[in-house]
Amino acid sequence: REFRYTEWARWDGASQTPDWNTLAGRELYDHSNDTGSGTCFDDFENTNLANMAKHATIVSKLSEQLHALVESQPKTGPL
Repeated sequence: REFRYTEWARWDGASQTPDWNTLAGRELYDHSNDTGSGTCFDDFENTNLANMAKHATIVSKLSEQLHALVESQPKTGPL
């Protein structure tokens, strides 16, 4: 709930799967102070924390969660 995490992976449209080994980038933003009370979303996304060593554990955990979520989605055929 405190972070927004994104991985930009190469997409294989034929198999409808990401190539997690080919990332264009990762983004991690801290939203721990976002109360959701009308604050501008961009107020919390000015510094990408993904490559900072002190955030390596959270990046690893969120990456695993993201991969599991994507893997659990149905594949409906080529795009």
